[in-house]
Amino acid sequence: MPNGNPKFHEEELPALEAFFSKIAGVLTQFAARHNLMLVKYYHQVPSWRFNFRHPKGGVATIDVMKETDDSAKIHSYWWLNDYDRFTHFSKLGEPELFNTGEANLDSLLENKLREILSWELGEWTQVATGYEDYWKSYGRDFIEKDVERYPEPKL
Repeated sequence: MPNGNPKFHEEELPALEAFFSKIAGVLTQFAARHNLMLVKYYHQVPSWRFNFRHPKGGVATIDVMKETDDSAKIHSYWWLNDYDRFTHFSKLGEPELFNTGEANLDSLLENKLREILSWELGEWTQVATGYEDYWKSYGRDFIEKDVERYPEPKL
């Protein structure tokens, strides 16, 4: 689903592809090695995203997001929904800036994955309520099965 630029593929995508081509090998190998779902430019965001089921429940994401022409940030995020209480729990990790030509990106990604997997239930950075109308319209089974589409990570 795009964020609004109908000419994204012509105007923005070529530059993003050029930027990510410098680190694409490391990123695709990381995804394959750990059985992660790789999503490029989700909602036209300048990032490559790695999604997976968190072993303690919910879904987790590692985003490698372009910052400048020679740097990017690694973002980490875990969310878990309680459908009985209509509550969304999430934990955000500290973003890590790196220079695409100098950093050991593979080590940074490995460390970020281990960090996310070490997080414990209840260590949330945000708790949001009020999802009753939204979740009821979709039905609990539909929403809960959405998590199943994400792969289980391999270490």
